[in-house]
Amino acid sequence: MKTLIYAMVLLIITASCNKKNEPTRNILEGIWLETTLRLDTLDFTINQLIDNGSGYKVVDFKTNFYADTVLNPNYPVNHSSQYNYFINQDNTVLNLRSFYSSFSGFQQYNFTINKSLNRFTVQKFYNRRSLLPVIEFERIR
Repeated sequence: MKTLIYAMVLLIITASCNKKNEPTRNILEGIWLETTLRLDTLDFTINQLIDNGSGYKVVDFKTNFYADTVLNPNYPVNHSSQYNYFINQDNTVLNLRSFYSSFSGFQQYNFTINKSLNRFTVQKFYNRRSLLPVIEFERIR
């Protein structure tokens, strides 16, 4: 009887180990360019280079320096940052938390991605005044 129980336990362990744990594909994987001014990029490939240990993915956001004569007339502005992010279950909200902010919570931004997964729109999450309240990014790599 003991032999039968051991055999069954061994069979269950073997069967559970043989399941393929396919990683879920990150729909945002790649590098994305803002489509209106074509100056700002989101780099989601940084997750392949680092393990931040938080359980959240990381995105590297890069902007070109620019002059804002209203908000900061004397110095160039740069909104570059790194963010922790996650997308809700139905892919309609992008949650971002800046590494460089004193606020430790996530901000929510409405988000949609097209069926071919090469363009997405998101509420503006940075203060480039020349952009509309909803901005579009296209995958360039």
